[in-house]
Amino acid sequence: GRARRAVSAHFAEMGLQSVHLDEEIGNLDLAMRQKIEIARAVFRAPKILLLDEPTSALSGPDVDWLGTVIRAEKAKGTTVVFISHRLREVREFCDELTILRGGKHVASGDVADYEDSDVVRMIAGRSLIHSFPPRAAQKHTIGKEVLRADRIGTEGRLRETSFALREGEILGVAGLQGMGQLDLFLALFGVMPISRGQVLVDGKAV
Repeated sequence: GRARRAVSAHFAEMGLQSVHLDEEIGNLDLAMRQKIEIARAVFRAPKILLLDEPTSALSGPDVDWLGTVIRAEKAKGTTVVFISHRLREVREFCDELTILRGGKHVASGDVADYEDSDVVRMIAGRSLIHSFPPRAAQKHTIGKEVLRADRIGTEGRLRETSFALREGEILGVAGLQGMGQLDLFLALFGVMPISRGQVLVDGKAV
């Protein structure tokens, strides 16, 4: 009816026309759920739009999308409160900033008046160089290969994932929540069945 047409038009205006209105939210990925949550807030035509860590589930083009939304709301006269730990986004989206530490107000002013190092120092209460002094270079030996994933995949989000890990190495796995890292860990430990590829420990398939 009329409400459905209004929501459909709103989604199209916000660049979310690919979302079918009959789709269940639980079937959508985390980033799209976040975008729909933001679209729902904007649909109510607020005078003040409070966005608390809105990019925690967004990356790349989705962050750019949010920037477009914020600029459009600003043009309408909406006051936007943007809470974030990502200084690049604060600089890109905000005119003014307020810094809190331990629940107390530390400073407020125009974003352009603060260097990133100043903001970090006020948030942490000390400079980064004081908190994380440079370490002396240390030599360590890289040994034989102990773990290999060869194009492994699961029925979940994991697809064609390969890596090799040797003694003395640390492998970092980065990704937003729900992007497949949990499937990777569960598959490596045998908790989640691997539907393709194989895992090798000390050169032997397991």
